[in-house]
Amino acid sequence: MGKMRAMFASHIYTTREHLLTTKEQADKALVAAQLQEEAAQKLAKSFEGRDKELRNKEDLVKQMQLKYENLVNEYNEKLAKLRSVMG
Repeated sequence: MGKMRAMFASHIYTTREHLLTTKEQADKALVAAQLQEEAAQKLAKSFEGRDKELRNKEDLVKQMQLKYENLVNEYNEKLAKLRSVMG
């Protein structure tokens, strides 16, 4: 009976140690996952700023393109009038 009790106590101790080791590994994995999540959030925020800046630049390019198209049209109209007067 004493031998069985000793084996049972040993089994309980081994199981407890295994659970503690598993908990430590889980805690380390949790910390690593939290750090990765923070890094991913920081990266996402940096892209948000870049996306906003890019959209602003795209809008500016569209405005400039419209302005230059209007200038080209005005030039062509004046050139047509000049040709009609000269012709």
